[in-house]
Amino acid sequence: MSQRYVGLDYLRALLIVRLVAFHSVFAYVDFGKLVPPDVMPIVDSQRWSGFAVFVQLNETFSMSLMYFISGLFVWSGLARRGALGYALARGRRLGIPFALVIILVMPLAYYPVYLSRGFNLGVAAYAEALFSSRIWEAGPLWFVWLLLVFDLCAAAIYAVAPKAMEALGRVTAGAVRRPARCFILFVACAGIVYLPMVAAFGPWRWAVLGPFALQPSRLLHYAFYFFAGVGIGAFGLSRGPLAEGSALVRHWARWTVVAVLLNVFYLGPFFPLVVVLSRESPLLGLLLFGLGFATTSAATSFALVAIFQRFLTRHVGVADSLAANSYGIYLGHYPFVLWIQYMLLGVPLPVGIKALIVFVCALAPSWGVAALFRAVLRAARAPAPEPAASPAPGAQ
Repeated sequence: MSQRYVGLDYLRALLIVRLVAFHSVFAYVDFGKLVPPDVMPIVDSQRWSGFAVFVQLNETFSMSLMYFISGLFVWSGLARRGALGYALARGRRLGIPFALVIILVMPLAYYPVYLSRGFNLGVAAYAEALFSSRIWEAGPLWFVWLLLVFDLCAAAIYAVAPKAMEALGRVTAGAVRRPARCFILFVACAGIVYLPMVAAFGPWRWAVLGPFALQPSRLLHYAFYFFAGVGIGAFGLSRGPLAEGSALVRHWARWTVVAVLLNVFYLGPFFPLVVVLSRESPLLGLLLFGLGFATTSAATSFALVAIFQRFLTRHVGVADSLAANSYGIYLGHYPFVLWIQYMLLGVPLPVGIKALIVFVCALAPSWGVAALFRAVLRAARAPAPEPAASPAPGAQ
């Protein structure tokens, strides 16, 4: 982990921990009439509307910011490996784990979901049903396959027009001294790619084809964040808008205030305003929602990046371990979440205690398994020690 980019590593780890928390509370969220319970994997009879605030808050920025951070390091990988080498490396890093987890882990993860809905299937009958219906749920791994698609697109662009990414990097140069102007341009571009999609598909619809799922309205939004990260990485992280001495990082407090105010507005009067406008014109309601989503997402992302780049500049042992194992936690936490939520159904505990138990009992073992797996891989890759030289004849 680079000293210079330790803040970005820790921010990515925080987003993974947030994801575990998101899934941990999801069985206990009371969305009212907005989300029907049958679309939630596990639904506990004990629910709390306060968890909806946490879910809505994370919906605005978390996955977009993860794609942005992933894009920051694409240029260095392409410059070091070339287009083909980078594509193959990302296939090993993302494609192989995606396939293995879908085949081996996700069937185990979703078994309690069927049990909770009254399907009294034995293990053999469940496996037969999976193969006969060809249903392979991906759960949160939709992020992984879509990131691989973005990586392959970046490799293809680099192979065809390697100077294009350097040009994209130069576009981000102005953000070093004028982050406010960059923010306005960033929100405008995010709105241009998001508003037509949300008008066409709506904000919550999912498209699913086997294990490949995504929200169509956010496809171009995620792609924009990813390639914005690619451009900043191509310009140079050490001299770009995320550098330690940049105006964005120095003025972290301003961005934090802006982000807090926008999130308070987004979670408070914004949704009733959208509902009222939607009664008059559904299209205008969707466009207003899209503009609020794009603006809040950008402000929160700017603030978090600035805070982590400003203050988290030194290594901390536990945080280093969390950052190093965050990808493994992402891949492996979901079975723990669903099984623990299933086992807590009907248990007479306060809903907050249930959510906390799920979070701790999902994060800790998935972290441990990821650390163990990485240790095994390191040991397997370590060169074998050379045999000791035989003593010379007659040596004592």
